[in-house]
Amino acid sequence: MCASLKMSWRITLNTSIAAFSARAFLAREAPLESVLHGLACLREVLAEFNYRNLDSEASLAGKNTTTEVLAAEIFQRMAHRIRAGALGDSAQELVSMRVTLHESHIAWAAFEGELTR
Repeated sequence: MCASLKMSWRITLNTSIAAFSARAFLAREAPLESVLHGLACLREVLAEFNYRNLDSEASLAGKNTTTEVLAAEIFQRMAHRIRAGALGDSAQELVSMRVTLHESHIAWAAFEGELTR
């Protein structure tokens, strides 16, 4: 999934599912529908940052709001939504996620981690 922040970054979100679950997941779910749910959820997360002073965000208080810190924050917010079921029940099978923010064609930062239940 890809979306843009108003801060002129490009964001890429990658998720992975356990290999033994992938075939069952694809048999049960409409992959396009799952991607669309994920994109809508990502847009909601990004909207929370648009045109805001990041230093006034409670979850970022006292942190230097670098690209790396922002990637980690987006990861945490997406992970929370996934665990809460915003992407549907099948998203509970996701095992990891990587959020990459691209500042330019050569400058980027990423945060990757496991999705705990």
